[in-house]
Amino acid sequence: MTSTQSIAALTGINADEVTSILQQEILPENAVVNVEFNTFARVLHGWHNDRDYVGPYGFPVDLPFHSDDALCLTALARRHAPASRRK
Repeated sequence: MTSTQSIAALTGINADEVTSILQQEILPENAVVNVEFNTFARVLHGWHNDRDYVGPYGFPVDLPFHSDDALCLTALARRHAPASRRK
């Protein structure tokens, strides 16, 4: 684990402020951002790792936003970030 002094040296913030920042609790308004970020991260992870969405050279395939075809961004989001996880 990185020490308070290391963080202070790397950031230029004094050690007392670093300690204060590290001891702060996550504010409720930030919880919404974390859920949205995690949902977005799950979709991106699926796009880069789900075999149905990765091309022959390991790159994510181009996707339309919505399509009747099985491969689209909305289908990817339903698969990797279903609504039940977004609470």
